[in-house]
Amino acid sequence: APVLLDLAQNAPGEKYQVRAQRGYIRIARQFVTDESERIEMYKRAFGICKHSNEKKLVLEALKQKPSVATLRLAIEARGDYEEIQDDAAQAVVAIAQKVTTEPGTVLKLLAEAGLPKVELEITKAEYGSGGSQKDVTEILRKHVGDSQLISLPSNNYNELFGGDPA
Repeated sequence: APVLLDLAQNAPGEKYQVRAQRGYIRIARQFVTDESERIEMYKRAFGICKHSNEKKLVLEALKQKPSVATLRLAIEARGDYEEIQDDAAQAVVAIAQKVTTEPGTVLKLLAEAGLPKVELEITKAEYGSGGSQKDVTEILRKHVGDSQLISLPSNNYNELFGGDPA
């Protein structure tokens, strides 16, 4: 990774720099297991990428390892790089949907992300399977806001909806 980082910054010719950037992003995405080290590599990758295609690759990598830290980085990218603002907004929502820890922090970050507000109305919601379903419309309506994400107080649907009718 350090060699590719150096090449991405100093290689003669843009062709080699782009290849080194992509290799560096791939190493961060596939081989680094320590989250703090991976986040630092993603930050460096954003810093060395000159084209939106490579920055989009970093966003894709962020979505593969969802966490509060990758959510923060996607939000920063949305504000820092106008050319990938829409892609970064999609990454923010995708990451937020997958982060199951720290729901309060995720909601706070989403509120600060500057995403467009949505008007969402739950008309009908059912939980179960086949003929054994239960109406959970009112339960979901309580958790709807103007965010692109409905945050539920529990990841356990059976607990939240009072048991699985199926």
